[in-house]
Amino acid sequence: MMPLDLQAFNRFHHGGKVREQDIQSLRESLADGLRAGRRMTALKKLLERTVTRTV
Repeated sequence: MMPLDLQAFNRFHHGGKVREQDIQSLRESLADGLRAGRRMTALKKLLERTVTRTV
């Protein structure tokens, strides 16, 4: 049995809802890290790429 492609499953089953929830979670993690004084460089880049990517 092949591993489940979670992104494809989420697109099929949930449409854009799960993607938006994931993006919100990334934004909250970024805000938490910045409040803690961390630069969060990698997460900023990941979030930027995720938000600009079309589904």
